[in-house]
Amino acid sequence: MIKKIYRVLRYDGELVLSTPNILYEKYLKDLIRSRRFPKTSNDQFPYDGGHLHFFTYKDIYQLLECAGFKTKAIGPNKDRFDYEFKESTVWVKAEKK
Repeated sequence: MIKKIYRVLRYDGELVLSTPNILYEKYLKDLIRSRRFPKTSNDQFPYDGGHLHFFTYKDIYQLLECAGFKTKAIGPNKDRFDYEFKESTVWVKAEKK
């Protein structure tokens, strides 16, 4: 999907991407306590079955950069050294150069 977005996006175009961040402090604590990934849907089936899945900033940067994008963190805590643990959502702006 990322490669297709890169292909159809015009030169100097931007993609703003957000997805749940598994490195968020609360999610990490819940993961350690329950030994299960946080659910992304209200399904009762043991597998969350939701369309959302967890990533880290590093995961998203790698996916975008492999497709040819230049990436930049965005979001309210982007200037903190520990921003990867302070955001419940991965926020990234990717540019096609």
